[in-house]
Amino acid sequence: MKNQYPMKHTLLLFIWVICSTTLYGQGLQAGLRTGTSMWNYINPKLNTASAGTTGDMQRFVWDKEVFGRYETKKKWAFEISVNNNSYRDETSNGRLNYSYNEFTMQSTHSNYDIVGAVQYKLTCPCHNKCPLMNKLSSYIGIDGGIVINTAKYTFTDNAGKIYRSAANSNNIIAGIHHYMAYSLGKRISVTSLAAFNVNPDVLFSKLPTTDRDCKVSLRLGIVYTL
Repeated sequence: MKNQYPMKHTLLLFIWVICSTTLYGQGLQAGLRTGTSMWNYINPKLNTASAGTTGDMQRFVWDKEVFGRYETKKKWAFEISVNNNSYRDETSNGRLNYSYNEFTMQSTHSNYDIVGAVQYKLTCPCHNKCPLMNKLSSYIGIDGGIVINTAKYTFTDNAGKIYRSAANSNNIIAGIHHYMAYSLGKRISVTSLAAFNVNPDVLFSKLPTTDRDCKVSLRLGIVYTL
């Protein structure tokens, strides 16, 4: 499916949401996060042997994320984020069947994850009694969104001839996460986000594929209260 929503339009929408939400109170925050994610297989029906020359089941990516969140006075918080990561794959075998020649395929992928989340604040009886704990906020949440993927492919046959192509696709992502923030002052906090997400289209697929269907993430960052 071709991407009908260019990334620049998505970023403009994100900035508009941040600006418009400031009218509704002081619970609005904006921040940056970065960290690593690991894509893996949990569906045993997927053809992991075709994942590449090494047959890797795991793929690591580096996430760069901008996010905005709104914390209510009743333990609920809402968040929207835009995350970017990229990776490269290589497949070399004679089973691609594009011609009688054997091909080597290299691909470069860039993902933009646009995710919305609902979170609930976790508290304990000693939270307000301990000065250190009083600066710590902890939330459990659920999230869902869309992943916009831009891919570029380079095919080289055994005669040295090179073919190039490109494709765009959109996928759904959903999962659970744990968000923590530790206050360094009146407006600045350091944050962490541990998340587990799945791609439902791949997870419940009955066809062999090289796409990974689950993602485990850990990101650290900083957030500013507007």
